[in-house]
Amino acid sequence: MQNQIEESINQIKTNLFPEKIIVEELFRILKLIFPKSSINIYTFSNDKKKIDITLSNKNLWAIPNNLTCWLTNPKNTIQLPFLHIKNRKKFILTDFIQYSKDQKKYHYRCNDGLLFNVVNDENTVFAAIFIHNWHLKTTLTKLYKDLNKKIDLTSNYIQQIINPIENYLIHKKIKNLLEDKNKLTQKIFQDEQSLNRRLTELTTLYETSNELSHSLNYVEIIEKVSKNINKVINFDACSIFIKKVFNKNELFITVGSDHNNEIIRLLTKETLNSIDSFFSTEINPSQINIKITKLNRRINHLSKTINSHATVPLIFRDEIIGVICLLSFKKSAFQGNELQFVHTVSNNLASTLGKIKIIRDLEKSKIYSVIESIIEPVIILDHKHNINIINSKAAQLLNIRHQKAISQDELIDLLKELCLHNLYQNVQKTKQPVINEHATYNKKNFLVNISPIFNDEYGYVGIIFLFRDTTEIQQMDRIKSQRLEAISKVNLMIKSIENLDNLLDVLMEFLLNISSCNMGSIQLKQKDRFVTATHINFPEKIRRSYRYKNRKTISEKVEKTKNLILIDNYFASPDLDPNVKILIELYLCIPIIINNNLIGIINLARKYGTSASKFTKEDIDTLLTITTLVATSIHNSILYKEKLEKEKIDQELKVASEIHNNLLPTNLPINPKLIFGTLNIPAQKIGGDFYDFMELDKNKIGIIIADIVGKGIPAGLYMAVLKSIINRSIRTPLNPKKTLEKLNKVIFSDPVINSFVPLFYAI
Repeated sequence: MQNQIEESINQIKTNLFPEKIIVEELFRILKLIFPKSSINIYTFSNDKKKIDITLSNKNLWAIPNNLTCWLTNPKNTIQLPFLHIKNRKKFILTDFIQYSKDQKKYHYRCNDGLLFNVVNDENTVFAAIFIHNWHLKTTLTKLYKDLNKKIDLTSNYIQQIINPIENYLIHKKIKNLLEDKNKLTQKIFQDEQSLNRRLTELTTLYETSNELSHSLNYVEIIEKVSKNINKVINFDACSIFIKKVFNKNELFITVGSDHNNEIIRLLTKETLNSIDSFFSTEINPSQINIKITKLNRRINHLSKTINSHATVPLIFRDEIIGVICLLSFKKSAFQGNELQFVHTVSNNLASTLGKIKIIRDLEKSKIYSVIESIIEPVIILDHKHNINIINSKAAQLLNIRHQKAISQDELIDLLKELCLHNLYQNVQKTKQPVINEHATYNKKNFLVNISPIFNDEYGYVGIIFLFRDTTEIQQMDRIKSQRLEAISKVNLMIKSIENLDNLLDVLMEFLLNISSCNMGSIQLKQKDRFVTATHINFPEKIRRSYRYKNRKTISEKVEKTKNLILIDNYFASPDLDPNVKILIELYLCIPIIINNNLIGIINLARKYGTSASKFTKEDIDTLLTITTLVATSIHNSILYKEKLEKEKIDQELKVASEIHNNLLPTNLPINPKLIFGTLNIPAQKIGGDFYDFMELDKNKIGIIIADIVGKGIPAGLYMAVLKSIINRSIRTPLNPKKTLEKLNKVIFSDPVINSFVPLFYAI
């Protein structure tokens, strides 16, 4: 049996077995040591809150909850390797309900049992073992005369397999950390791709909107829209169909430069099939003017089957005036966010085409009702420079009564005030339009188109002024520009700063700057609470004064809900405590979330009386975007800092290991009749194993072998002290017995060594 136990220990130590296999091997050995007994093994989960694996060779004994709690309680700093319970009635942890059930089950007093703990040096319990003979109706002591020997044998075996269990758990934890790292890297890559894609979409939308506002040539506009869609979406064909918007059905197809005629015919046919479903009347393909435009890029396609298509209607004033159709030979080529981008483009295109149609209709028929329905200011002058039509928006803009006749002098004065008089005269002279001229009036910004009006019968008949209010658009452009600039700065900040403290300081200053706040702090999670990592004019004592009347701070509520909180009028809220250190008017609390885990909280406050505008939805969106960007970087910096600390500890252990090795002899004694050899393999990098040779005289050599109880740095330090004591104490060739008695007295009185020291000495 001893050979089997030693072989089992060697197998477990030399292989990285999973915890389950080690437990099964332990179970096998216990059945060898206690062949007739009922053996029950219970392993505990990683969090020590529940039983994980159970094994039993008889009926499994239900271990009481109070015993489980006692074994796994982290406050229980002393865990005995085993307990021989001789009288359960007097045992403090006995569950007497379970005790009664056992007696009824076995028809026996069930009064004794043997409990082993599988526990490491840090008192962490991995498993518990309970052994009894109740089914035999006898005690362990009566059945096994050598019970103490079996207990020692079992305790020694358990002690030998503790390290392999820990090694497996460490290996498992490292593997999980590596998997988490890979997931995090993949998430960062996906977020970066998503951000780049979103930036491309925003830039393209801005360019498209700008181009649509600078042209009245619908053919040019449609070609530009197709090319801009291709900047965001990879397609084999982009077809834009407009139904008699300009008195004829027209189809504009944009394809790759390498598409041959056969492929183009296939794409055209598929487009026509797709657009039929949007119109109540059938469209005759022969009555469609088709224009093909080839992009300056090649599209490598192997399939001749269209596997993906998306069709988006062009709607102007609740009427479908056309469709945008995207086709691809690839499967699942178009994603949801890409289609949302196409919907936005289609709205802009439909609005522009509708307005161009209205303008063209006005040029031909001068329909008053249509002019009046345009939401933007329109003025039409006849060839004699009199106001022919002025809609209500234009009248409101120019501060004149609607439909009131004004003189030419008044008109000239208005045009001069708008800085449009010279342009108006130039259009009169050249009969060429002026497009998108900037003008400002009544604190509003406009793009003004001045176009001559021609009639097939009479030729030049007048001039039309179209004012497009760009005040909100310019404001939106400014907001978008500020947001893109902020995102760009944050990206540059993330890439250029690796140190977590420096990153937080720069981020704090940046957030206060863009939010026009005076005070702020960033809290990071440390273990189970959030602490202030950096602040500007907002220490912990001041921050905690801003709280609800239930004494919960604002950041504590964000910690609970993981939702942003904006208080734009602090003292107007009845739920907030008005007794504060500094008067403020605004408080913003933003959660920092990564993988749905709250890792930090940003607090921003604006002092009372600060001349700054209130937060808009766009401001909040910008701050949330910035927070999302920096969350990953902060998380990475925290992981990087932890890595550096671990590397520092590993380096210190390496130095300590080298010092430990230098304490052992490097030169062996030379003797013509004896050959000396040594082998030392510590269980850890640093251990308490020690040996030395001492030349007492020419013919005598002292041999010392010792093992400090314990492992790691403490054992290594004790070994250094022991070597010093031995060098001082062994100078003469006394017989080993007297030498050891002398050493024992010195070591016993030494204030440093307080551990048991097994020591061998021979001459």
